[in-house]
Amino acid sequence: MNENEDLWVEKTDNGFLVGLKEDNQDTLGEVKYVDLPSVGQKLQKGDTAVEVEAQKAVIELESPVDGEVIRINEALADEPQLVVNKDSSWMYEVRI
Repeated sequence: MNENEDLWVEKTDNGFLVGLKEDNQDTLGEVKYVDLPSVGQKLQKGDTAVEVEAQKAVIELESPVDGEVIRINEALADEPQLVVNKDSSWMYEVRI
């Protein structure tokens, strides 16, 4: 998957939120597991940041921005399918 087409980035007061676009649900099917970066982890643009295990595919997603992870969407640990939900699809936040 191409991060320019499959991820969204939204500016926040602290940095940038990164998430999976909602329209990827058809491509992936039911999401079973999301492996997020650790808080404090430093990411470079192009680094593998997230792994998504789904019914139809296992994908690795590259970070679209440089920065330090300051927050992750902990709800995805218990409900990974939220990653394709418009209101909860953010995965992590980075500070530049």
